[in-house]
Amino acid sequence: MRKARLGTLGIIVCLHACGGGGASDEAPVAEPPAPTPVQLTLDAANYQGAVRNALEWSDSAFFFAKMGADVADHLVSSSAILPPLFRCTVSGAASITLTDRNRNGMLNAGDTLSLFMDHCITDVIGVTGVIRIEVTSAEPFGDGRAYQLLVSIIDLSLTSNSAADVPPLDINLTASVDFSYTTDFDHYVLTFGEFRRTLAGQTQSVSNLVIDYLQRYDTLRYDYLLQGTLGSKGDFGEFRISTPLSLTGTIGSYPSAGRLGLNGAANSTARVSEEGAAASNSAAVLVSVDTNGDGVADSEVPELDWTQLLPQATFSSLRDRSPPVLLPIH
Repeated sequence: MRKARLGTLGIIVCLHACGGGGASDEAPVAEPPAPTPVQLTLDAANYQGAVRNALEWSDSAFFFAKMGADVADHLVSSSAILPPLFRCTVSGAASITLTDRNRNGMLNAGDTLSLFMDHCITDVIGVTGVIRIEVTSAEPFGDGRAYQLLVSIIDLSLTSNSAADVPPLDINLTASVDFSYTTDFDHYVLTFGEFRRTLAGQTQSVSNLVIDYLQRYDTLRYDYLLQGTLGSKGDFGEFRISTPLSLTGTIGSYPSAGRLGLNGAANSTARVSEEGAAASNSAAVLVSVDTNGDGVADSEVPELDWTQLLPQATFSSLRDRSPPVLLPIH
């Protein structure tokens, strides 16, 4: 049921020219090149933190891209895109624009929906920013649907109005979303052009990230694959992640098989793998680091609790993993 095709995002480069009364001999002023990202050298002191960040940031990127896909599926199934669908039940404002190419008042293939929010509160979370969903295709698929979407989240700011002290969160995202589902499965293939998350003043970024996540409800199994480049403007530099072997397991449980690899500077590598003693411990995983690429682990934890790396909810049923009440869509 895996899809071989992965969507790719185009990069639009805008060129602006200045005109005058005549020709000019002055050479154009070149913009300074972007600074070269600092590469993280993986070592015994930082590799577990790097693994934790890789899984956490990827899970966050998946959550927000999935939110865009869920919005599209909800609205494609609606009889009409009307203002009562969009309201901030507590306070704030929300509005939409719809490029309705066939003028039927519905969200169809070829349409683009933009949702604008200004301190919109539907529960305890205030939301400001723009979510834009371009529907490339939306077709019946068995007893479900198959979508190709372009999802953009622009300067989305989330602030809590609860008594708990929760730091604000800012999100920017562009992703190609290939999403299909039937009664028996959910399958997301997400290709990110950009994902930036700022939390408590620290900005994390992900580029060229691909997440392929399949859950089968007829067998209660999942298959989770990811690869990309991650980095932070805080303590961590950039490093690459990949899954030479997909992480697989029973829905609702941590992986029972698979391997995640990290590649940093100076040939340093780290791995997360269900092997050795961890292979027979459903709550644990092996983590190790090779600081110089000689093939010998310089530090290793044979059985690290999965809870030290990410919450079990990452592998819970995608249909039960509903987002909190964030968006003014009813």
